[in-house]
Amino acid sequence: MDVCEIQIDWQGPFSVEEVIKKMDDEGASPNYDGEDYGLYQIYGTHILCGHNTLLYIGKATQTNIFPKV
Repeated sequence: MDVCEIQIDWQGPFSVEEVIKKMDDEGASPNYDGEDYGLYQIYGTHILCGHNTLLYIGKATQTNIFPKV
């Protein structure tokens, strides 16, 4: 089995407005090697687990799909 190391440099939290306005270095396809991409998580209220529950984990490869504000 090959072993690999993954390093995550976490920043934030950011508001949706901050992401739309400032985060536009996605890099080019197919590698998307810009600085503004990565993992994100969403917390909220779950009907069974209550408040402040992890609802979703995702990966962003394109952040500038919205027009600049």
